[in-house]
Amino acid sequence: MSQEAQATSMDANTSKNLQAKLSVELKTAVDAASEEIFEDGIESEFSRTLNRLVQNFGEPAVKAIEKVICLDQANVEITAEAVQQLGSIENMPSHQSRKGILLRNLESPDARLRDAASIGLSAMDDPTTIQALRDAISRESSPALQRNLQLVLDQLEETSQWLAS
Repeated sequence: MSQEAQATSMDANTSKNLQAKLSVELKTAVDAASEEIFEDGIESEFSRTLNRLVQNFGEPAVKAIEKVICLDQANVEITAEAVQQLGSIENMPSHQSRKGILLRNLESPDARLRDAASIGLSAMDDPTTIQALRDAISRESSPALQRNLQLVLDQLEETSQWLAS
């Protein structure tokens, strides 16, 4: 086997090992989170764990969060907390992946996940999501959530204007 092939094989094994490690840590965090009470404006142990994982591992952590929490459908409150937190994390290398998760959750059948996604997008403050928010507002059936989405849209339009000046 060539050195290049060995390096590729080792990279793949390292990546698989890291994903497995992250999945175990996230499953443990999800189990512990089932005992937590999530409150607006109060950082939870669960959200601190997500932040630490993304800061330390970046993109692989975001992929693991999406798989373990969002796709495997953890409890909706835990999923909503994770979705909301993904927008608050300051980690530019994983920005696009985190934004993608938030945008996918804007289309969730569960209003709590749509609301969490809007809060995450507000925290992320990325004007490239303006059209997705307009689309979400037009299809939103909940008047209260529609108003919240509009507030986020207004914020992002202001950010866009500020960046353009």
